[in-house]
Amino acid sequence: MRIISFVLMLFVSAASGLAQRYAEDVARFDKTVLSEGSTLMIGSSSFTMWKDTKLYFPKEKIINRAFGGSTLKDLLYYKKEIIDPYKPSRIWIYCGENDFAEDPQMSPEKVFLRFDSLYNYIREIHPLVQIFYIGMKPSPSRWHLKDKYIIANALIRERLAKDKRNVFINVWRPMIGKDDLPDKTLFVEDQLHMNAKGYEIWARLINQKLQFVTDK
Repeated sequence: MRIISFVLMLFVSAASGLAQRYAEDVARFDKTVLSEGSTLMIGSSSFTMWKDTKLYFPKEKIINRAFGGSTLKDLLYYKKEIIDPYKPSRIWIYCGENDFAEDPQMSPEKVFLRFDSLYNYIREIHPLVQIFYIGMKPSPSRWHLKDKYIIANALIRERLAKDKRNVFINVWRPMIGKDDLPDKTLFVEDQLHMNAKGYEIWARLINQKLQFVTDK
């Protein structure tokens, strides 16, 4: 009985630590910022490290609430902190890569279900918001996960296509070189996070879609 109790205690402690691993990052977000009509960014470090969004999107009032190496599971855990306080016109999401990197057994279908749970929550809180999902990118350091990324991207894209307020940003092909491998010149030394050239591609693709939805 003592052994079982000890194991259960370790399990609960580990689960609690995992859930709260980004608590300090999230606590630092200013929830009083005026957000009417804003663009809310949520997701992982590819958004966290995008510091010059104002240069690429001068007409957008951007509120960046991405944090760390977060997974879709983390976004769901902190959904009330990163979604509820704001009144955006658009929500941009970049997340999913880390779900696979963190768990070798993770399936595309499970990642899709995590995304779908997040999507449904957003629709519940902000029924009219435009949702942009930036598809998982072809990171050189995670190229071994490419098949899972491709399948998950396809599932998410299909889900988003059911509502005209949604936009899927396909960054995969533009970040692949002529050799059908990831273009390493778009990434910093770790070959996971992007440099300015990589973000320029993202900005161009997002702006194309912004123009499209604005014209509609």
